[in-house]
Amino acid sequence: MTDEFKTDVTIENRGEIEAEFELTPNNSPFGQMFKFNVEQGVLGVSEKIPFKITFCSTILGEFSENFRWKLKGSQEVLQILFTGHVMAPSFQFSSESIDYGKVSYSFPNRKLVNF
Repeated sequence: MTDEFKTDVTIENRGEIEAEFELTPNNSPFGQMFKFNVEQGVLGVSEKIPFKITFCSTILGEFSENFRWKLKGSQEVLQILFTGHVMAPSFQFSSESIDYGKVSYSFPNRKLVNF
């Protein structure tokens, strides 16, 4: 949780005219955790635009988020789907419990435990 995940994506115009595109907002709880460094623009014929997507969650749980880009003058929609599970950190110790035995007050006693 609160770790940042980044990925690179490329959008490409395979058509024969330039294409204006715009990301449709995704206002779901997890959808708001995604940030796109390119949300709109114009793609020339055969042009590719690389962009970064960053995900940083402040909530736990499973998600399946679909993001869509509208293409001006077209009924076609570009989509990308992200699925995952945000889990709380987990810790493992080398011992299930720490037994210090009998220790008198003001006499330090140490045990080594691997985290």
